[in-house]
Amino acid sequence: MTTKRSLNRHTAREKVLQALYAIEISKEKPENVFNYIFENEERESDDFRFAQKLFNLTIENSDLYLKTISEKLQNWDINRIAILDKIILKMSLCELNEFKDIPPKVTFNEAITLAKYFSTDESSKFVNGVLNAIFKELEENKSIKKTGRGLLSTSKKIKR
Repeated sequence: MTTKRSLNRHTAREKVLQALYAIEISKEKPENVFNYIFENEERESDDFRFAQKLFNLTIENSDLYLKTISEKLQNWDINRIAILDKIILKMSLCELNEFKDIPPKVTFNEAITLAKYFSTDESSKFVNGVLNAIFKELEENKSIKKTGRGLLSTSKKIKR
């Protein structure tokens, strides 16, 4: 019998990245990959539910997030971006847009950390630059809503 472990949000993000990458490479069914990657995790925790929501919403809104990313690339084709960088950027956009209780600074720091650990030497700078450009536009358009202590409070989401 395998003991179930409790997640933390950082580990949840790492596992979501791994699951999204596995789907991209294998074209396996998302729910099968997710269940495999998270098979030893405690399913009743808030962090598991966070991972599940991040995973599902990143997949659900993938085309919208890719479009948003593409619009910020100057003289660069989206297909030339490393797969892991695209996934990290999509996950970050999902967090910025869908998780009102997570400060943007946390989302940025986590994205940069994931890029440093899982992708290329230059990925963290690239991910940071693209996220900064997107976030700046979201702020200017008041298209991001964050609530709670130390968080932004505006009302609109990325337009679908």
